[in-house]
Amino acid sequence: MSDQHSEKNDRLQDQAVGLRRQLVASTVEQVMQGQITENFQMDEDSGKQQAEFGDFNNKEEKQQQEAMSIDELNRQIELLCDSKAEEYRMLGYEQVVGKDIWRCVSSKYKNGYPLLHVVVNDILSLKPDKFMNWLMMEAYRG
Repeated sequence: MSDQHSEKNDRLQDQAVGLRRQLVASTVEQVMQGQITENFQMDEDSGKQQAEFGDFNNKEEKQQQEAMSIDELNRQIELLCDSKAEEYRMLGYEQVVGKDIWRCVSSKYKNGYPLLHVVVNDILSLKPDKFMNWLMMEAYRG
């Protein structure tokens, strides 16, 4: 019985790793193709320059495209956090959800969000002991 349980856990962990690799590869490919930008905020200087030249339609289109790319980025990060939470559930941490993973990872970003590859690395390299320490500190804070 223990061997079957171990084999099942190995299979599930391999599937989770495969899904995470696919997600990261897909996200990296979208970044490379320009479908997702690494900028989280529009550069105010370039916006002012466009307004000075009277190019309002292009500014609005750029903002709309940027908003869509941020939505796509948020969806991809959410999937990545859910994948990490699933990994923790396989390790026996049954109550972990993707939002907790994101809250833990993003808690160290005091001055805005870093580049996309840093965020992805922080999520993928989050260890259970670091997560549990963060969770305990959150419980103490109230």
